[in-house]
Amino acid sequence: MTKYKSHFIIKINGTQVSEEFNNAVDEVIVDSSLNMPCMASIRLYDAELKWVDDASLDIGKTVVITVEIDEQSTGAGGTIFTGEITSLEPNFS
Repeated sequence: MTKYKSHFIIKINGTQVSEEFNNAVDEVIVDSSLNMPCMASIRLYDAELKWVDDASLDIGKTVVITVEIDEQSTGAGGTIFTGEITSLEPNFS
């Protein structure tokens, strides 16, 4: 069975996101389907509402999500999602 490391590498417009952004990541979901377009959801903890208005998350920017394979596993890591930002959905719960 393939084992992935516990973190993702996220790039927006070709630039790896900051450590501050990585620390705010609460959840990453990649949904790939044979018959539907792939989608990804990145949930951020954003108590100060910093990321909602951040220009790095403007609609239309390219997002690439990659993973690395654990040293003890066989197989290849790599890109698991390439797409663009289509919406930001703040959740105030």
